[in-house]
Amino acid sequence: MDVFLITVQQIFVLFSIIAIGFFAIRRKKLDSSAIGVLTYVYSNIMLPCAIVKAMIFDFALSILKECMYIIGISVFVIAFELLISFLFNKITRQPKLDQNLYKYCILFSNFGIMGIPIIETVFGSQGLFYMSVFILILRIMINSYGFMLLQKDTPYSTGINIAMFKNKFIIAMIIGILVSILNINIPSPIQSLIDTLSRANAPIGMMIVGMNIAEYPVIEMFKNKLAWIIVVLRLLVIPIFGLLVLWHFHININAVLAAVTTLGLPCPAYASILSKKYGGNYVRGSQIVVTSTLFSAFTIPFLVWLCNFVYGL
Repeated sequence: MDVFLITVQQIFVLFSIIAIGFFAIRRKKLDSSAIGVLTYVYSNIMLPCAIVKAMIFDFALSILKECMYIIGISVFVIAFELLISFLFNKITRQPKLDQNLYKYCILFSNFGIMGIPIIETVFGSQGLFYMSVFILILRIMINSYGFMLLQKDTPYSTGINIAMFKNKFIIAMIIGILVSILNINIPSPIQSLIDTLSRANAPIGMMIVGMNIAEYPVIEMFKNKLAWIIVVLRLLVIPIFGLLVLWHFHININAVLAAVTTLGLPCPAYASILSKKYGGNYVRGSQIVVTSTLFSAFTIPFLVWLCNFVYGL
C-alpha cells in the first residue's frame, strides 16, 4: 500500500487514541494525577524499551557513515531554526520571556511523547532508528539549552547542569548501539519483554497527549495570531527546509521520511508546563502547543506525500 495512505490510516488511529485520552479527562473518568502516573511509566519504561529495540541492528560501516551524515544535516537544520527564531523575535519585538518561549517552540518539536509513537507506528523500527539518530543533538539541547531558555531572567536559572545530559533516551540509544556493535545475544525472554513493552509505547504516548490537551480551554487556544505563525513555521516551513537539505545530500527515503516527519511534529508540552513553572507566558505557550498538535494531524500526512513526490515515488 502507498506510504501516504498508510500514514493517513495510522495518523487517524493515533489521533483517535488522543481523543480517548482527551475525553477521559474531560468526562472526569480520570483525574489529572493520572497524567503524571502514565507519563512516568511511559518515559521510564516504554520509551527506553522502544529506543533499545530500534537501535539494535546489523552493524556495518556504511550505516555508521550514513548516521554521521544525518547528524551533520541535523546540525545544519538546527542552525536554520535558530536563524528563523532570531528573525521572528527581531520582527515581532515581544517581551524577553516571550521571545525565549517562541525560540523554544521553533527549535524543538514533541519528538518524545508524540514523535516516537508516530514514527514507530508509521515507519517501524527502522524509522525510529533514523529518528533517534537525527534528534540526538536536539535531545541534548532540549535538556540543556531548552531548559535555560524557559528559565532565563527568573530566579530559577541555574545554567548548564551535567544532570541534564543524563537522559533515558540517550542511555537507551547507547545500550542499543553497544548491543549491536559488540554483537551481544539478548536472551529470548528479555527480548520478548522489550518487544511487548515497546508495543505499548504508541497507545500510552498518544493517550498522554490527549490528556494534556484536555487541561486547556481548547477554543481559546486558536485566538492568537503570533501562535499561528509559530505553528506554520513549526509544522511546514522547517520540515520542508529539512526535506530540501536531505534530498540535496541524497539521503535514502526511509531516513528522509523519519527526519522530515520529526521536524514536522508539534511543539512540546514543556513549552507551556515550564513557562507556568518559571513565570513565563503560560497561556501563549498553551496556545502554540494545542494548535500545533491538532493541526499536525493534517500536516504530517502532507509532509509524507511531499517526501514521496520529491523522490519521485
